[in-house]
Amino acid sequence: MAASDTEDSECHRLQALVERHRASRTCLLERDAPFSGIQVLIALASYALLLTDVLRTGLGHRSIQFPRVEPDQVLPLGPFAYSVAHILSNATDGLQDNWVYKYDTTSIALRAYAEFLQLSSWPPCLLYKTPCTQRSVEVATIFRMMDSLVNAMAALKSTRRPNSLTLRTRNVWFDRIHHFILPQFFNDDIMRTNQALYYDAELLSAPDFAFCFSPTIRVRPYACRDFTSNFDATCRESDPLCEGVGRVFQHAARRVRTLQQQYPGKTIDLVVLEGQEDQGEAAFLLQGQTAYDIVMFTRIRHCFTRIVASQPQVECSTIAVDDFRYEGATLSSNVADWFVTIAILRTIGQAYAWLRLGLLVIGCFLARSAEPQYANASLCVRVAAGVRTALMIPSQVVVYGSLLPIVCYVAAHTMDSATAYDLIAHMFSTVLGIFKLDLQQFIRVSAVSMRGVWVVGITLHALVILGTRRNGWAPPKGVVGVPELAISVIACLPIMAQFRSVDFRDVRVTSISLLVHSSRVASLRKSSFENSQGFWGLLIRGNMLDGKCLLASAVVHTALLTTVQCCLWMSRKLSGANPSGDSHLVANALPTSCVSYAAGVLWPANALVVSWNGTLSTRSRATSRTGESLQDAHLPKEQQQQNSNQEWRIRAGIELRWTRMLRLKPRATVSPLPVEDMKHGPSISDVPSQRAPSQRNRQFGRIASTLDASKLDGRSDESEALVYLMNLVMLTDPITLLSVWWIQDHTICVLRSRRTDRLFFIPKATLDSNRDIPIDWSDYEVMLRVSANELSWQDLVRCG
Repeated sequence: MAASDTEDSECHRLQALVERHRASRTCLLERDAPFSGIQVLIALASYALLLTDVLRTGLGHRSIQFPRVEPDQVLPLGPFAYSVAHILSNATDGLQDNWVYKYDTTSIALRAYAEFLQLSSWPPCLLYKTPCTQRSVEVATIFRMMDSLVNAMAALKSTRRPNSLTLRTRNVWFDRIHHFILPQFFNDDIMRTNQALYYDAELLSAPDFAFCFSPTIRVRPYACRDFTSNFDATCRESDPLCEGVGRVFQHAARRVRTLQQQYPGKTIDLVVLEGQEDQGEAAFLLQGQTAYDIVMFTRIRHCFTRIVASQPQVECSTIAVDDFRYEGATLSSNVADWFVTIAILRTIGQAYAWLRLGLLVIGCFLARSAEPQYANASLCVRVAAGVRTALMIPSQVVVYGSLLPIVCYVAAHTMDSATAYDLIAHMFSTVLGIFKLDLQQFIRVSAVSMRGVWVVGITLHALVILGTRRNGWAPPKGVVGVPELAISVIACLPIMAQFRSVDFRDVRVTSISLLVHSSRVASLRKSSFENSQGFWGLLIRGNMLDGKCLLASAVVHTALLTTVQCCLWMSRKLSGANPSGDSHLVANALPTSCVSYAAGVLWPANALVVSWNGTLSTRSRATSRTGESLQDAHLPKEQQQQNSNQEWRIRAGIELRWTRMLRLKPRATVSPLPVEDMKHGPSISDVPSQRAPSQRNRQFGRIASTLDASKLDGRSDESEALVYLMNLVMLTDPITLLSVWWIQDHTICVLRSRRTDRLFFIPKATLDSNRDIPIDWSDYEVMLRVSANELSWQDLVRCG
């Protein structure tokens, strides 16, 4: 009879403890958690971008919408055919922009031959020997430049017709913003094979003359064998720069005939300069691009015969020169063959994001609906409370906290990023350096370039996983992350990285070497992919733009925050205040999020790669708290050391009623855990026995110290609300929720404080841990041990 009365008394006491445990945490969010309009706007914008990622950027490249040369080769740039200049000897006044002779890709071969042949008529500034004082060059100088180059090629001694000279060149390429980010490590020089062919008047006047098929010609242009030389197959509809051209050298022959008719009786010769880039930029998938250009310098001369020393001598004077050019660029990629794989990865990531956000809202709704103040509230009120709670949560923690969608997005991005960035790069490539950006292009570039946020996210996940799995890490130490919007700020640089300016351009030739003519070798260099770097080498090269831009942006962001922190410290020091005083503001680039004892057990610690504290940086204020007594429930030492066998016998009789009170499923198996079996952490003598009062501080988690969150009895109301919100976020992650309820058997110990009689739900793994936890577990009594999947949702989200 006495035992039954004891059981009833203990049951009522435990029931009262649970009811008080739940009631004491009611309304903490409304009382202590901030809810600002700016936070709501950031959350709505973040979630809108997250849920529409695939809608904005697409699933991948089903096909590349450019003129197709071969099944896996397209023309993202060109083809273009245009006249640059037609200069008469008696009309050489004025100036012309020097772009086409110094900066344009078609000028690389020109400058290489001018330097190799040592043509003094070419100004040193065009050859990057000296700085140019202006962005233009005199027309008379251009006339002499073209005339001297044709003269030099005509003077070459060759046993084959036409005269030919093959050069191998290396040139730098600075054109976009990202080219200036550590160029000595990231930028590769461009290798080109160049061929110059001189056609004299005799060859051009032959009735059967043809650049590619004449029987008298032994050396033919490289482009004669290329599919890209057929503009009819690759020209866009109604494009004036290629319409009606047909095959390049048939068009060139027609132009020669036109000039011969325009200047009857005159002597016409010309030089054809071809440049072909080596195939470059191998990537994770088959990927490469190359550019080609053809420059035709045609010279019209008036020739007459004079008798000198009884010998006839032909003298000629140049009356006109003509500059006509062809160019284009090819992109080879098999990314379309991998479209299904890439699309599946992005679909999984997008579907997970929708499920993640949906479960978060549902979890908030269920947790708030279980609170007493909403017991009789309407559905609309409870839904509003759930949505409001979801909007209290730092949105970037939700966006970047789940590892699975980030892995899917990064895998897809790794596979097609090289192609995507090459296509974006060609959007900024134009004829004669004339470029005008429209809003639609900017939005498209921004959407695709922001995929780099997932690269930042997975990098941070890896770092946090390494940091939290090292020996010695424990929840009281917190989780080091980045401020809330730092990832987005860091990932913004790739948006601007592709933009160009004529002031950036530098295509100087750095080396020139003479080659024996071989059209086969030139063709192989143009079409061979770089495949000697191995898997990791190709992976890194394919994502080079992301790597260098994100690294540079992270360094700049950290440097700015460090500068701000130094300025704040100096300002306080100069004002005579203590730099480490209570009101010291700190700009922290890597803030630490205080976490509960559920971190690393019920949910992964790397879910906090984005810090709970701060937006772009953390503004923390060192504070001191003074305890205030809630009750005098400190138990005497003798009572703490009472007979444990008697305690467990009493509790064995009330396990069933205790299980029902916790709303556990009937199959729940509970077993007491003796205090003697628990691992004891170091004793903290200064842990207060009273609960710290709420400071009503609107900074909420931004000033909650890690030590405060690591306490149990000494936790403030802000810390309790922080634990509640953090568990809501982490436990509504689909994989985490699946793990807690069905995959892993997490055991939760219900502890009662011997000092305050408060209850705490702590994972058993935390109690068994030998890590440095600043709690003397002998101050707590284990009421029972239960599986996490047997707890009600309102109790589960308050674990830790």
